[in-house]
Amino acid sequence: MQPFLPPEFRSSEAASAVLALFEFLARFWLPYLLIRAMAKEARPAMPTLGFLVFVAIALLFSLVEGALIAGAHGFVLGGASIDPRDMLRLIFVAELAAAVILVRFMPLYAGTATGILSPLEPHWWRGMKGGALGLLGAVIIVTGLALLSARLLSTPPLRFELPSILLLHARQLVAAAEFLFFSAMALAACLYAARGQAK
Repeated sequence: MQPFLPPEFRSSEAASAVLALFEFLARFWLPYLLIRAMAKEARPAMPTLGFLVFVAIALLFSLVEGALIAGAHGFVLGGASIDPRDMLRLIFVAELAAAVILVRFMPLYAGTATGILSPLEPHWWRGMKGGALGLLGAVIIVTGLALLSARLLSTPPLRFELPSILLLHARQLVAAAEFLFFSAMALAACLYAARGQAK
């Protein structure tokens, strides 16, 4: 509901601090907690030293995605003549490409949260042999559907009215479903890779 907060409150230092805390929790601690809970860890909410590596990998995810989207914008700002609809398609492709690149790190993402895989293990990806294409296909399909849903549910200028609120909540439900899917897929990839390495 942040967009519906009074402008004077949204611009205050207190609001900025609260929103920064919630962003940290949503981006790092919440997926860490969820993956550990799905793995049936004894104390899923208790951060371990692996949490620092988990945060570093999550930052890498954001950096790759941000770089590709910034590259798409830079292509247009560099003088390329492009239709606004083609610009949206270009960003769509950039976001999809980011998801494809990050599939490579999904087992390690869940592995550092649970302690099942270590980034110091030189062959942690080798265990995905035979299952990588299935993981890649699932990621492409779900990412594409999530991006299309976000476009279809794009909100008009925000007003404290029922249609705007419902659209905003629908977008958040799509984002939550995508988040749950990727957390589950990361854990599944991690377990699959760990079994492969044990052989």
